[in-house]
Amino acid sequence: MNLSFEGVVTALKNATSKRDEDRKLFKRGVRGFRRQRVAFYEDLAQAIEDSEGVAQFLSIRIARGIKQNDPFLGVYKEMLRRYSEKGGSYSRMLQGMVPDSDVMVISAIEEQSDVDKGLRFLAKVVESQSEMRATMIGALAMPALLIVMTFVFLAIMSFFVIPVFEQIAPPEKWDTVGKILYAISYVMTRYGVLLLLALVGLGWRFAWSIPNWTGPYRLVLDRYTPYRLFRDYYSSIFLTALASLLATGEPLVRSLERLKKRSSPWLAWHIHKILTRLLAQSSQSANYGQAFDTGVFDRQLSNRIIDYSRRTANFADVIQKLGIKGVEDARKRVQKSAKVLNISLLVVMGVVVGFLMIGATLTSQGLSNAMRSELMSPTIKR
Repeated sequence: MNLSFEGVVTALKNATSKRDEDRKLFKRGVRGFRRQRVAFYEDLAQAIEDSEGVAQFLSIRIARGIKQNDPFLGVYKEMLRRYSEKGGSYSRMLQGMVPDSDVMVISAIEEQSDVDKGLRFLAKVVESQSEMRATMIGALAMPALLIVMTFVFLAIMSFFVIPVFEQIAPPEKWDTVGKILYAISYVMTRYGVLLLLALVGLGWRFAWSIPNWTGPYRLVLDRYTPYRLFRDYYSSIFLTALASLLATGEPLVRSLERLKKRSSPWLAWHIHKILTRLLAQSSQSANYGQAFDTGVFDRQLSNRIIDYSRRTANFADVIQKLGIKGVEDARKRVQKSAKVLNISLLVVMGVVVGFLMIGATLTSQGLSNAMRSELMSPTIKR
């Protein structure tokens, strides 16, 4: 059957469009799969324990996905294709479909015999990290909302309320509070864009400093909110990641080196200090917990790691024991730090907004009284 040139072009366009659509669906499926990968790890671990082959496990999911219109169907098909290839492995099967930190742990897991146990421990780690991440987002939501609301109120006062007062009487005739409001309005209306850019720049610099800034001054600020908030968050993620690697049988030094390669400059700086201390310790008098006392953890957790390490010869058990529990403790610390931050911001923003509202009310009353006096003065003179 002969096809016209237009028919060939149309067929190519349709094929390209279908590939693009499949690619979009696959990417969407990967995003959804990452959020629900804990259940997949647990199911895969159970299948391995029950001696079911990975290819069979995935084939059943694909067949079921076709019938049930599973959004992860494309993900399972790609997993099966990768695993069935020569040299296929768990880490290659999941590369790009789960975070790199998971792949790093899985690559270590498959070198050991108990893959199912490693996957179950990884599932606990991921679940703990997800809960910690949700806590962190919740902790930052309220401060962000308070700051935005305050600036919106400032903008309304500066661009809408104060100009109305100016039409009633010149600022020279206002009282002291009114002149302060006028000064704020003057700065906001004339330099508001520059102030906004400056605030964005400061915010960017602060956000950059969290994973990048290192040194003795950072150690001091990590003890106080808001840096303490992020210190507790990232240290808990580090602790659970280290615990998951040690659970696979990876040596401590090698686990730390692997994590260092994938860490931010701040965390890599702490890991480098830990490695330096570990290498400097003699095997007879080694207390691995003391090597971790770099400021990456809060004082209470550092003391606990030191004490546990002093009483046991297997440091991997210490980290695994504190890994999951440490996240729960860190969540409580983050919530406590967030509460302090929220109360502090609420007080500051409340004072600012309250001053603006009271100042606007007093200024309005003062202008009204002045206008009333001016209207009544001619009558008195007559």
